[in-house]
Amino acid sequence: MMSRPVAMRVSLVTTLLLSLPLVAGFLGALHPAFDSFAHFRVHLAALMMPAALPLFLSRWWAHGIMALVLGGAAIVSALGLPALGVGQVHAGFERKPLAARGYRLMQFNLRYDHPDPERVVVLLDELRPDFVLLEEVSDMWAGKLRGLTNLYPYQLRCGRTSGVGGTAILSQEPFGIGRMTECAGDGSLAIAQVELDGVAVDLAALHLGWPWPFGQSRQVTRLTPDLASLGQNAILAGDLNAAPWSRTARRVMAAGALTPMESPGPTWLSSGFPAAWRPWIGLPIDHVFAKGDVVLYSGHTLPEAGSDHLPILIEFGIRAPEQAPGAQITVLTELSIAASARRL
Repeated sequence: MMSRPVAMRVSLVTTLLLSLPLVAGFLGALHPAFDSFAHFRVHLAALMMPAALPLFLSRWWAHGIMALVLGGAAIVSALGLPALGVGQVHAGFERKPLAARGYRLMQFNLRYDHPDPERVVVLLDELRPDFVLLEEVSDMWAGKLRGLTNLYPYQLRCGRTSGVGGTAILSQEPFGIGRMTECAGDGSLAIAQVELDGVAVDLAALHLGWPWPFGQSRQVTRLTPDLASLGQNAILAGDLNAAPWSRTARRVMAAGALTPMESPGPTWLSSGFPAAWRPWIGLPIDHVFAKGDVVLYSGHTLPEAGSDHLPILIEFGIRAPEQAPGAQITVLTELSIAASARRL
């Protein structure tokens, strides 16, 4: 059995070791290596805080307080405190007007080697969202997507030379009213435009690679001009392989002038772990962003469909144009004339 002095030293060393990558995760602007630690900010804080509790029974109690404060601040910086208005600014959900039309969009990383692709086909046939944005669209999926042309006659598939495949956009609405469909970043970004309620809306599916020491940061740099080319009304969704609070996610937002939807929670968990562990140790690396007159009404994850990612289903609409000032003046003038006539 470990003696109390040894246990206290173990607690102190464990706390210090966990604090190093936790602090490093806030320095992503200095080097992409630091941003790699940021994705695990909540996990590191959740390990460090209980590890520090024994320090309150030792002469290192001040270190325990610092560890709890650091861990708590790290969790708040990642998840925010919505009740107090603390945290990242999100594209908040709005109440859907009774007369407004809603559109449904599903975001899903298919998994390039999905063991049972028919599960996804059945899911799409049951839900029939208006638009589907997909990642890891490998050659295996090409035939499956072509078989969905009765549901989605308008399809854009951007292939990649890598084994995990590219991106794709499926739509029930025709493409290309203002811009041609585009594939960028060796197929990691697909862009198509549709007209909804008379408004041009760009749809974009994005799949980023793994963080440093892999090429995620360089990939974002290459894609920045393409993200900046998105129209004033757009929805971008995809697997960023990055947490919402990371510098990578902030770079994507800044490049496209986008606002993120509030994260639906952990969407990815390695297939080596039980799916039931996803809410506890999974990572929220699948994102939805919007801008312009695109209004989000709702968004949530769907039950797992055989991939190591969860599908996300959102409902959105187009903000109705405000009444023109000239029309308001005309109405006020007519009311004034009517009131004067009554007085006469």
